[in-house]
Amino acid sequence: LGFINFTEFLLAIDTTPNIPLGNPEQMVKWAFRLFDKGYGILEESEFYEMVNYMFETLESMSEKVEETAQTIFKNLDANNDGCVTEEECVRGILMDKILLQILIQSNPAPASRRSYP
Repeated sequence: LGFINFTEFLLAIDTTPNIPLGNPEQMVKWAFRLFDKGYGILEESEFYEMVNYMFETLESMSEKVEETAQTIFKNLDANNDGCVTEEECVRGILMDKILLQILIQSNPAPASRRSYP
């Protein structure tokens, strides 16, 4: 039984149509939809799982990513219902300089396909 990291996963599906490699916002939206169970929200545990999965490729950053994910979730979950929407999730990840930088660095798309906000 083997495992692949998020970057390897993105490289493996790079030939699949409609995978938004190159644009961090689209990559986060796509990842959100992978972890969403069809309700349009991520519960706290699903959000952590998504963020950890996306950024596990940089082991030295794992503690900071986990801590940052918790802080982002708490800030986004203003009504304390234990969930975030896709829009909140995207905004939270893209507004965090550390997570955005990790996402950009782990992006396997050629520079010609990249478009950053």
